[in-house]
Amino acid sequence: MAIVSHIIIPIVEGHGEFEGVRVLLQRLWYELQLGGYLEVERPIRRPKGKLRKEDELVRAVEFAGLRARQSEHVGLILIMFDADDACPVELVAESQPWVDNVATDQLKTFALPKIEVESWLIAGRSGFEELLNEEYQDLQNDFDPDTKGKGWLKRYYKSNYSETVDFPGLCSRYSVTDAREQSRSFKKLCKECEILSQN
Repeated sequence: MAIVSHIIIPIVEGHGEFEGVRVLLQRLWYELQLGGYLEVERPIRRPKGKLRKEDELVRAVEFAGLRARQSEHVGLILIMFDADDACPVELVAESQPWVDNVATDQLKTFALPKIEVESWLIAGRSGFEELLNEEYQDLQNDFDPDTKGKGWLKRYYKSNYSETVDFPGLCSRYSVTDAREQSRSFKKLCKECEILSQN
């Protein structure tokens, strides 16, 4: 049985993230060779509208903290929701003080895709290019994945892309290396995981 060294408790907004975030994070952890065994707890799902409100976000972080206290290992409360058209840096600057005031022993941080969490998969699309259609084959790849989201996948995915059905599977196939190189917000997520691994 693997020995747990670190735990992440995700707070997410969508059904797709709820189902797929464990695979997404564990692949990131092991492919970056961060060491030990990472346990990703069952995510806490809240609508984005609530995560943008101080009292609701604090309540979710407090709940995550209670769950994390059941473990003796170093924990990270990871808050994930789509920035959409807003600036992720500004959203974090607004929200980080709210969670910093929550009394927990765990690290607390944000990972906000610039548009949608699918941006990270698009950045790592080399891992599942055979699932993309002929129209994609004619596409010039000199675009910024951080500006794309579900609409991009709906257009270029061979089958009708469904967040709840397809997102978890793509999390098992995306290229961690490419996502880190092409997406600024995913690179930040990698950095946060590296910080956790050093604690």
